[in-house]
Amino acid sequence: MCLLKLTSAGIISLFVFNLCTLSLGLKPRDHGRLGMCGMQQAIYPGNLMQCNVNNGQFLDYRDIRNWSGKENSKKYSVRIYCAGGTVYLPWPFKARNVVSLEIYNCKVLGFLSEMTNELNIADELKTLILSDVSVEIPLRKMLQLGDRMNKVSRSADCGQLTLEKLVFKDIHYELKMTPEERDGVKQNSFLGNMKHSHSQQTHPCVYKSLKYLDESGSRKSGQYHLKLIPEYSKFPSLEVYNMSRNEVGHVPSAFRNLHSGKFPALRHIDFSNNFLRAFEFDLPTDPKKCKLEIIDLHNNQIRSVSPVITHKLKDMGKILVDLRQNPMKCGCHLAIFKQYLERLYRNTSDIEYKQILTDIACLTDSTRHGKRKNVSILKATFDKKCKR
Repeated sequence: MCLLKLTSAGIISLFVFNLCTLSLGLKPRDHGRLGMCGMQQAIYPGNLMQCNVNNGQFLDYRDIRNWSGKENSKKYSVRIYCAGGTVYLPWPFKARNVVSLEIYNCKVLGFLSEMTNELNIADELKTLILSDVSVEIPLRKMLQLGDRMNKVSRSADCGQLTLEKLVFKDIHYELKMTPEERDGVKQNSFLGNMKHSHSQQTHPCVYKSLKYLDESGSRKSGQYHLKLIPEYSKFPSLEVYNMSRNEVGHVPSAFRNLHSGKFPALRHIDFSNNFLRAFEFDLPTDPKKCKLEIIDLHNNQIRSVSPVITHKLKDMGKILVDLRQNPMKCGCHLAIFKQYLERLYRNTSDIEYKQILTDIACLTDSTRHGKRKNVSILKATFDKKCKR
């Protein structure tokens, strides 16, 4: 959530509306800059300002910021759809009277342009969604920022501290380089300097209201930005965290301690559809202090769960670890895990929950036809041969 803490994801269908700019109350000089925007009636926080940026068109978010800043009493939700269009969008997207910002399918420029500026703009955003967005960053700008990391403002470092919902899905970073830059080796030195400089920042980032955080689908860029998460950030109200589809091979250390003061309200954490090979979370010693309900690890490369973890899971009896579509081999090492699944199954009446438990499977040894098959761990009989 700090500097460049964007990842992202999912293709959102483009809905094109006929918008009337007259209802915006724009002054004549604003018509050209915001002519592709208009008001829509919808159940949204505040008035919904919608912009459709078509092929060849350019929208500068600073114009929206300047316009909304002149309003005295109204609050706005801003929703921007692109169909080949470009948006100039300086992080961290703050604008007076804008309480919700959604951007879909856009090419973004100017992302780093205000990182070292103190704008003194009110922090009012409650919802921020970026989906299927391509962020173009000139290498020159990144190198300049690397030399001025100590100048990064607290506003840019922490982003929006008032957010309740944050979605960065399928965001792609395009590093723009000249032919001369492409032939050089400056990128590696920049990343090293940037991480070192950022580690010296001391801005305390506490996201008091954030309940939902979705950073799925960031691919390789997610691994890069996760290295910039400061250890001092806290999320006292966060209930759902989604880091699925990021090609992650290991759970970042900042997220392994699920009962730390960083995530005291966490109920659902999702690291599904990655490349994890082991259960890398630290379970709480006191179940009464843990609100966690689901650890979603389906479709990874996990082959087994350690006896220490399975004993804890069995004793706690309330956290569902979803290990569907993992290459676990049937055997006595899973006997305790089976007991844990059986206990969860007995203690719930939810049909969907029971189905998830039933679908957690393991691979049998080779059959007489030389093939393995998946069997539900709940229904498997391998444990009959295991010592209790």
